[in-house]
Amino acid sequence: MKVFLLTIDAAMDADNGGFYQVTTLRFSSGEYNKDGMNWEPRLKQPSLFVKGASTGNILPNTTTSSFGETVLVNPDGGLDYLMNYALDGRELLLQMYDDETEVLSDIVKTTVSSVSFSRSEVSFTLKALHEALSQEHPQDEYKGDNILPDGLEGVATDIKGNRKPKVFGEVHNASPFLVNTSNLIYQVASNDCTVTAVYDKGVLLAKEGEYTSLSDLQTGGAPATGKFKSYKGYFRLGSSPVGTVTCNAETPNKLLGDIFESVVVDAGYTACPTCKSRLNSVNYTGVGGIYLKDLMNTSDLLDMIADSSLSYWTTNTSGVIVMEKISVINRSDTHLVDFELQDYQIIDINVNSLGGGSNGVPIYK
Repeated sequence: MKVFLLTIDAAMDADNGGFYQVTTLRFSSGEYNKDGMNWEPRLKQPSLFVKGASTGNILPNTTTSSFGETVLVNPDGGLDYLMNYALDGRELLLQMYDDETEVLSDIVKTTVSSVSFSRSEVSFTLKALHEALSQEHPQDEYKGDNILPDGLEGVATDIKGNRKPKVFGEVHNASPFLVNTSNLIYQVASNDCTVTAVYDKGVLLAKEGEYTSLSDLQTGGAPATGKFKSYKGYFRLGSSPVGTVTCNAETPNKLLGDIFESVVVDAGYTACPTCKSRLNSVNYTGVGGIYLKDLMNTSDLLDMIADSSLSYWTTNTSGVIVMEKISVINRSDTHLVDFELQDYQIIDINVNSLGGGSNGVPIYK
């Protein structure tokens, strides 16, 4: 017999100045008392979800992951106390216990999107990680509060409100922001990177050296005319430019797997470490780079990486972001990987066209 176990870390106002205390709520689909904790047997529908992967523009007909609802039965009103808890955005873990093998397995780990109460049920709408990744990638904004000649945020009339750019990997011909007009200080990235070259109207400027800190960048003196000095994602010119200023910059790790991990971690999530290693080992992809200056969703950044490496990305049941190479299966190859679906995992079976073209014909044909 298999029993589903649902755990929710709910928050409740402790009436002590706005501080919240977290309470772990436990529900089950049947009798379960293996761990000595109290599990209420109220779980009617463990979870309905679609497991999919995104391949960017390689296979545009693919489906991303999405979740349905987890439902608890409440005919006696015994769960009405949940109305007093903050449940939106709280972590939810669904597990399955097999009493024949005595194995407890994680099925899915996600967060609650919303909760609804009916006369006899409590329904949790779950948030798929794909949904969370389809939000704007985190970027700070320039405050525009420079008091010239000091400051690195621009003034109210130039770059205020613009998103601070980021560099992942190695980028060329990037257009930096002029963040201090008095000292001719530019910023190409708000994350840790190195400015490797600066151009004025396409002409390469000589690098005079590195500043030691942000304070040194602003007060340590300008470089010589026609040269530049840098500090992390900033650089300072020694004289007013003749034309458009562009630059090259790079982060310490520039291989494809490194960029994948950097984007995921920068968004606040966890990247599959073995995926990073495998992507780095694909030697023909070499060094890559993304220059994030305008608004872009994290999912779009991951699609760019997938496009450039013939890969797909998805999420596992623990909320870890996975990216793998797309493999072309030789039909004469009998060494195929087996994947077993349990009866409880199958709602319906349909046959669909899997080709990447608009008419369903596979791309290679």
